[in-house]
Amino acid sequence: MAHYFFRSDEHQAIFATSPKCATQSIRHWLNRLLLGREGETAGLDRLMVPHQQLRALPDYRLILFMRDPLRRLVSFYGMFVVRLDYAQHWRFADVDRRFDLTEKSFRQFVHILHHLKTHRFARQHHLVPQLAGFESRAPDLVLSTDALAESIGRLNAEFGTRAAVPHRHEQSYGPPLADAMEWTRDRIPCDPLPAPASFFDDELRETACGIYAEDVAIHRREIGPLLGEDGLAVASPPT
Repeated sequence: MAHYFFRSDEHQAIFATSPKCATQSIRHWLNRLLLGREGETAGLDRLMVPHQQLRALPDYRLILFMRDPLRRLVSFYGMFVVRLDYAQHWRFADVDRRFDLTEKSFRQFVHILHHLKTHRFARQHHLVPQLAGFESRAPDLVLSTDALAESIGRLNAEFGTRAAVPHRHEQSYGPPLADAMEWTRDRIPCDPLPAPASFFDDELRETACGIYAEDVAIHRREIGPLLGEDGLAVASPPT
């Protein structure tokens, strides 16, 4: 399961996040909030609960930290495909490591994900939908990790705390780069990576939104438009 669910009896809440969704930053914030600690976050593991237990905790508010699904794909591609020095063992799209992404363009990467979904191959955990594990219960609150400081600030104000949130493994982005979605890693700059919108045209946007349809729907409803959707005719964000 892609999600990490952390239970807080003090706050009557379960905090949920997924890989490539500012997970390390959120873990360090939770470490301060729940355990009063700095640095190593291994102690949080004892607070984790399996997703099968969510229904058994109806009085606990379920808080999901969510990333724009399109930005999440670009972040994965930049970190695990474009960069040669980082976690090469994650440079596969599926859990069985049959679909190597090393020499794939971003367009080929998205088409591989579409193939995996169509034929029901299991994706590796960085690429599992963010709503996986929520089949038995919908989140009560959805907060954006693309505006993480604001999201954490909202919870700090509610809980009466000042636990800061550090930015870990933050990807830097530069100006747009034409046709970035067609290039393989040997031609794409990695520090900074081209602006996320550089990796999408209409066809890729439609395909990616279809792959992650449930994530897209809740993001539009609870947070707002996706990458590049400002001004487009999409579902209205909440008022």
